[in-house]
This record gives sequence, structure tokens and C-alpha cells, in this order.
Amino acid sequence: RNQDWLNTGVQGLNIIKVILGKLVESQVRSYKKERCEDGFVSL
Repeated sequence: RNQDWLNTGVQGLNIIKVILGKLVESQVRSYKKERCEDGFVSL
């Protein structure tokens, strides 16, 4: 029973990690696009 709770918690954390990863990725992408449109091209 305790193990089930632990597994659920780990799954929840993994989902949160994936969502945060996607959010950060899209933020970075839009930031890069803005920089490029300003004529400032950089990694």
C-alpha cells in the first residue's frame, strides 16, 4: 500500500517534469525567435 503511494508520487513528478520541460522549451524557442527577428542571432 505504501509502495503504491510512492509509485503514484513518482509518476506525478515525472508528468510535472515533462510539462515543465515543454514549457521551458517553448519559452526558449519564442525568445530565440524574437532575438532573431531583432537581427541579433545567437545560440
